[in-house]
Amino acid sequence: MMGEDSLQDWFRTPLGELVAAAEREAVGRMLADCRPGFLVQLGAMGDSTALPVAGAVRQWIVDRDDSVRPCVRAWQDDLPFRSRSVDTLVMVHQLEFEHEPHALLREAERVLAPEGHMLLLAFNPMSLWGLGRVVGPLWGGAPPWCGHYYTGLRLRDWCRVLGLEHRQHERVFFRPPLQRPGIQQRLQALERMGRRFWPALGGVNAQLYRKRVCRAIPMGAVLQRKRTLAADAPAAAHARRRTAFKRMNATRENRRDLQ
Repeated sequence: MMGEDSLQDWFRTPLGELVAAAEREAVGRMLADCRPGFLVQLGAMGDSTALPVAGAVRQWIVDRDDSVRPCVRAWQDDLPFRSRSVDTLVMVHQLEFEHEPHALLREAERVLAPEGHMLLLAFNPMSLWGLGRVVGPLWGGAPPWCGHYYTGLRLRDWCRVLGLEHRQHERVFFRPPLQRPGIQQRLQALERMGRRFWPALGGVNAQLYRKRVCRAIPMGAVLQRKRTLAADAPAAAHARRRTAFKRMNATRENRRDLQ
């Protein structure tokens, strides 16, 4: 993981706190209709504040930063959870700073329960934040500007390969990445205007996926169904012939009455 500790330091800056607040609001909104159950947050937002998700039975934060407490300290590509044991997984800006993002997604899919939900939060390269990444070396190359930003379409393709069904997509934080709180306060109106007029230019992509699992049908039940249909086929054909014969007789009688 590249620059993870520094990323948590950035979340504690005025700009990072604004982004974290907007992302927490989006998470609560997008998971409102789901059954969060056992929820795992992969990556902290500068502190150990729980996500505002109604119905979550228990929440865990997985991060490598010692300053984030309490949380589970672990490597993100080797999660300490059983396979198919996590009902909801929220990934907070982990793919941008991961050497092997595909391996991280495979590990997330492994621990996710059938019909469980995964919510990805990732910086949008097609925004002012993407421009900030281009000039990131001029700012010292520190997170979040040193990461690899992926488009929403690429993330969707990666998740589709893993059998994750795309359900919802939102963009978050339409203001420019400026650290001055006074300027951010004056630009507050851009949030409402951005969602209405230029929704694709939000600084953060928030994508919700569901793990779809095909239910296996026992072969015995399939064979039994075929035998039943085969046994009923002669009787069904005889009934159709009788019905057709009755309709033909009724038609003849009607013609005779008319004559």
